[in-house]
Amino acid sequence: MKLKYWFLALCGCPALMGAQTKFASQQIYPAKKEIYRKGWIDFNKNGKKDVYEDPEQPIDLRIKDLLSQMTLEEKTCQLATLYGYKRV
Repeated sequence: MKLKYWFLALCGCPALMGAQTKFASQQIYPAKKEIYRKGWIDFNKNGKKDVYEDPEQPIDLRIKDLLSQMTLEEKTCQLATLYGYKRV
């Protein structure tokens, strides 16, 4: 009797039948792209070094480039961000 259940458990196992098993977290969270490059960080994960990501560029140029890529909503949300402030 135990042998019958053991056999059914083995036959019903998708890994033994050659099917790929996928966890729910793999469907929700796709594979992470590597953002740390040699000498810079790819913040927007586009695979190329933008001006604002280039530490060799002057700060004024980097700020101007970043602000030109941000939407009005993103800029307004930055004004309301309180992270890092001592007391709210």
